[in-house]
Amino acid sequence: MTRTNDSLERARAAKAGVRKSLGRNVDVVGIGVTKADGGYALKVNVGHMPKDAVLPKEIDGVPVVFSVVGAVRAR
Repeated sequence: MTRTNDSLERARAAKAGVRKSLGRNVDVVGIGVTKADGGYALKVNVGHMPKDAVLPKEIDGVPVVFSVVGAVRAR
């Protein structure tokens, strides 16, 4: 297995615990895995950036990228 595949598997494993790590104060609307710096990172889409929450830069050794996407609604 290559380093990239190791990184992808670690990101997939860390994805399962993201909501628990962030708590209830973060308006999470989506969680995914994205390419970053020659490896993979968790991408967390939020409805709005919380004012007082301290957001982690990594979870289980996997980098985390936050993106404000607003409310997600069905069409």
